[in-house]
Amino acid sequence: MSSMPLSAASAGPSLAQAFVAAAEVVGRVLDGESLNTGLGDLKYRASSQALAAAGQDLCYNALRGYGLVDVALGRLLERPLADSVLRGLLLAAFAELAARPQ
Repeated sequence: MSSMPLSAASAGPSLAQAFVAAAEVVGRVLDGESLNTGLGDLKYRASSQALAAAGQDLCYNALRGYGLVDVALGRLLERPLADSVLRGLLLAAFAELAARPQ
């Protein structure tokens, strides 16, 4: 019996794509934009509803744990990050690690 490979569309968005989407939104929030505006743009620009949902989940998680995660990030960096999207990516990644440490 042969198995057919799953197509990229049925497999859903990759974790990397979700983190990129979340990093952009969190970075915009850090720059002063509202979360609703950032998520609205994400939903409009995302290639799929699954990607928008995954990115939204990562954004909510990063911003929910912002205080703790931001302090941890600050202690690891030698100097503050000027790039808000990179900072958003690190915040989302640290928040995800803290929430789901498998």
